[in-house]
Amino acid sequence: MKTRRATLSYAILLRPDADSPRLTGVLELRRPDNSVYLRFEYGVVRLWQLSAQTILAGGLATLPPALLSDLSGTSAEAVVERMDERVRAEASENESEELWASTYLLSGLRFDAGESEALLEKVVAQMRESSTYQKILADGRAEGLTEGRVEGRLEGERNALIRIGTRRFGLLDDSILGILERASLARLESWMDRLNEVESWQELLAA
Repeated sequence: MKTRRATLSYAILLRPDADSPRLTGVLELRRPDNSVYLRFEYGVVRLWQLSAQTILAGGLATLPPALLSDLSGTSAEAVVERMDERVRAEASENESEELWASTYLLSGLRFDAGESEALLEKVVAQMRESSTYQKILADGRAEGLTEGRVEGRLEGERNALIRIGTRRFGLLDDSILGILERASLARLESWMDRLNEVESWQELLAA
């Protein structure tokens, strides 16, 4: 017997500087005449707007980003203490290693290295010995996390602009591609916001 199950899509934003007015919960792809040929709806979760209590009451797998949530009415130390209680009671040894390694890495999006070390003092030594953390270090992702986040956003924005712009205006030439490759993240985002207001690559880049 076949049953239908709904599949829901969400964009989960980890911190305020990832937010954008374009994240409305609706993505529309348009033809050159501006008529919509594809409409996709998704939810937007802004983690800093969720209460820490909500995250701490969820499943074990949702615990690592708790330190990025709304901490009003509590404290980072209290959040870590509650996480520790749940991890000790519910997680296996391997799960515990992965949860704390993920928590430590995500905490760097809000706290500096010293603050993260102090918050997670009880588990930081264990975390550094975990296979998850060691693999991340081996892959070069932990030490280059800040640079990688910026570069990843820049590349993602550029690729989206090229993909959608090509549908609207046609293929871009080498000179336009060169401009896009040298553009800052802010400039790329500005062009994305104006895509539906212009009729050519030249008009877009001149805006």
